[in-house]
Amino acid sequence: MNKERLISAGLFVAALMAGLFTAGVLVYLLTAPPAFPKKENEISRALDDVAHGAHNSFALQDVTPFVWKNVAIIGPYMAQHEVNRLLGFDWSDYGSFNIAEADDADLIVFYNDKTIVHVVRHSRSKGDFEESALNKVLTPMTAVFKIQRADDWVKFKLVKALR
Repeated sequence: MNKERLISAGLFVAALMAGLFTAGVLVYLLTAPPAFPKKENEISRALDDVAHGAHNSFALQDVTPFVWKNVAIIGPYMAQHEVNRLLGFDWSDYGSFNIAEADDADLIVFYNDKTIVHVVRHSRSKGDFEESALNKVLTPMTAVFKIQRADDWVKFKLVKALR
């Protein structure tokens, strides 16, 4: 009889621990800020390669390993309400990327309709998007850039724009 109680208690503790672990994972998944480390690193590395490569132009769709309909390259100091107006919908996670207070990076936001597909916080030292490319909505067909190299700084100049 002691053996049966011991086994029952052990099973109860195991089930309780499994439930707590599952609840913890769910809480983390529901409250964690969006993170795209692998693709972000791939895209930043690809943009850095383009900046220092032999080509004189590139299409943004050629350095992204996923499908997207629109992209907005958000420059430094852009306020939340301006980002929402640009995207055409409320994007509550914008503040978590700390771009409104920084001038060392741009935020590249890829989206389909009103769904964010991917976000990259891109260091301007790995290719600086010229002002003509910032704060506009672009498509895979219009997100085409000329590469301008000068000394130790590289600029990406927009060739075409949607709006």
